[in-house]
Amino acid sequence: MENALNDKNIISQPLKGQMSMLVLVLGIMFFIMLGVFLFTSNIKPKNTDYANLYVHNLLLTSLRSYTGYSHPCMSVSDTLSCAYLTPNRFCSSDECFQLAPSVAEETIRRVLKQNYDFLLIVEPENWDTVGGERIVIGNPAIENIRPKYTANEKILAYGSNLRIVLMIAEKR
Repeated sequence: MENALNDKNIISQPLKGQMSMLVLVLGIMFFIMLGVFLFTSNIKPKNTDYANLYVHNLLLTSLRSYTGYSHPCMSVSDTLSCAYLTPNRFCSSDECFQLAPSVAEETIRRVLKQNYDFLLIVEPENWDTVGGERIVIGNPAIENIRPKYTANEKILAYGSNLRIVLMIAEKR
């Protein structure tokens, strides 16, 4: 009988040791997983959402800005469409084609952050297939720079719909 009790104690000792080792391993794994979760949740993503929102609002703000000229160049978008569709038409004493780059660049630079550079492209809606002229204002090297942030807008003008593309990138 005494041997039977000793056998039970001998058998239960290894089970207690195995159980405590299992609890210890599970506890360590829990804290490792908790640490990995907290570490990965603390990593901040790049702020691309802010930059995309910034470039879209910059484009809309600059296109809707009042230029100080009379019809047909009251806003920047009017001046750009006039420069593309009727380049020889006059806005006060200047032709639309000569006035558009300076007005658009001045308006964008007034709002653009100092560490960014820009490229503004005005082209017909299906320029890729139809062809035609493009009006390019700003730094043309931005087309090849990565990362860049792009905003697209359309000007619905009589005779041709124009696609406006604004690209900004950090100065290098």
